[in-house]
Amino acid sequence: MCLSSVLILAGCSAKPAISTETSSVPAAASATPAPTPVAGGELKINMPKITAGDGGMHPLITPYRDMIDVLGLVYESPLRYDDNHKLSANLVESWEVDEAGTTWTFKLRDNIEWQKGYGQLTSDDVLYSFDVVKNNEESFYSAAVSRFASYEKVDELTFKVTTSTPYYGVLHAMTLPIVCRAYFTTHSSGVEAPGTGPYAFESMDGNGVSFTVNENWWKREPYIPKIRAVMMEDDAAAFAAYDAGELDVVASSSYTANKYKTRADQVVDYGTQQYDFMAMSLYREIFQDVRVRQAVCYAVDIKEIITKAYMSQVIQADIPLNPSSFYYDHTLDGYDRDLPRARQLLAEAGYSDANGDGILEKGGSNLSFTILTDLSKTDTVHDDAAFLLAKQLEEAGFEVKVLTLDWEAFNERVTARNFDALLTSFYVDEYPDLTFCFFSSGVSNLNAFRVSEVDEALNAQHKYLTPEAYRTGMSTLHAMLVRQAPYVSIGFRTNTIVAKTTVRGIKTGSENHLYQNIDQWYIAE
Repeated sequence: MCLSSVLILAGCSAKPAISTETSSVPAAASATPAPTPVAGGELKINMPKITAGDGGMHPLITPYRDMIDVLGLVYESPLRYDDNHKLSANLVESWEVDEAGTTWTFKLRDNIEWQKGYGQLTSDDVLYSFDVVKNNEESFYSAAVSRFASYEKVDELTFKVTTSTPYYGVLHAMTLPIVCRAYFTTHSSGVEAPGTGPYAFESMDGNGVSFTVNENWWKREPYIPKIRAVMMEDDAAAFAAYDAGELDVVASSSYTANKYKTRADQVVDYGTQQYDFMAMSLYREIFQDVRVRQAVCYAVDIKEIITKAYMSQVIQADIPLNPSSFYYDHTLDGYDRDLPRARQLLAEAGYSDANGDGILEKGGSNLSFTILTDLSKTDTVHDDAAFLLAKQLEEAGFEVKVLTLDWEAFNERVTARNFDALLTSFYVDEYPDLTFCFFSSGVSNLNAFRVSEVDEALNAQHKYLTPEAYRTGMSTLHAMLVRQAPYVSIGFRTNTIVAKTTVRGIKTGSENHLYQNIDQWYIAE
């Protein structure tokens, strides 16, 4: 899914890279062979509290990020991501690009039917879905189609997308959900809308939404005939309902989920696109020297930060690219803590401790800066991480202060670029395009990072039109960014599924694709 890259709002229910850790029943019980999957039962899951009139049930304009997974029970996309963030056919069976790399032609599968008698899926539905996103800038998918110069119907099952310059991201844009044109041109709400997916909307009330299996789905019919998504105010309410037996599954970003790892419950960590980092501002003189930025990266212990501040709910990454991605180059070396190397780089940059107070200085000024971070309503991870970073950096001769502000004051400082270093989060598109934060004029280039070779690599990246070529280009860019060290990179957060042991077939997935293998889930009584 191509979601726009934005700063994480303090207190929002961010669905905090891929962990395959699964804590389930005790060893003796886990050795028992799994039962043969059988059809039957009802699955009760959590969903955010929404109202029918706020667009929450419309997959293209819902303002609730957590609804993307729930609505994925009903709606499908032309292409889909696998667990390695690699694309494969879905509603679309084939595609090709012209020699210029600017016109993509897609062929839909034949005989895919909309639920509830709305006829066959056609190119008209796809183009209508593009129109909806184009006309709604707040859509999570707006960035996905923003590069389309035009799109057109070739025939009932074929459509074309054209861009002004070669752009591999067209394929990644094909992961947005497709809605039924015939329905949505006469209905404003997504309640009871038809989809093409494994489940159909049955009903909605003030407490949640009921789904029933789509018996005419073009893939294998799921084992579980009914799903009930129950509205929850927050994660605390969801876990209370789970403990009371009112839910079978809870998908959560709360660190509370860790306590279930010591119980006889299934606990599965899954990856998100929430990336945590500390940006060093090149508006500040000390960070204009790449040796100082590299020294900062060598002076910190990211593994300790992840363990102590994030309670191990982060997968370390060198750059804003999920380590589970096919495009991430694991052969490249990042930064491990190396205090001698950090001190050597600072000495090369002209810093020394002339007065013996433990703080390095240059030209009469201390090697000093302040980390700006935000005060979240739900946790203290950024604050905790900032103080740990400050403590680690002091061991290398830095003088570091921490300034923690509420969201409004924090955002004002960030907007004005009024900070030395910034500890925060991004939601990063699954499409590995880092232009937004590292291109000289990138919309979220927060720290005035401007390096011509990086700009050139980012521009060249879009011209690679195969996964293998794109991966090679990303590897080159990856190495450049590690060398230039614009960020202290922490990594990608994980979320957690907690489930009753009777719910079987759960597979480690990723945010926005949580129920992608729902057809393999079953209930063993």
